[in-house]
Amino acid sequence: MNSSLKKYLIIFGSGASCLLLMTWAVFNKYSPHREISPLESSLAQIHLGISKDEANTLMGSPPMRL
Repeated sequence: MNSSLKKYLIIFGSGASCLLLMTWAVFNKYSPHREISPLESSLAQIHLGISKDEANTLMGSPPMRL
């Protein structure tokens, strides 16, 4: 194989592999891994320093005890 051809193959191969690795990293970071449950979405609305009454209105009433 010609040395200039080897040089171009090394440059192209390393560039293509870096591009493929970056594409995989971006896709892996921003793709949804699982669905968010309704409980998780309502818990995300509760902020630090919220009162107990405000938290109860966001979460709903507690289950009844027997």
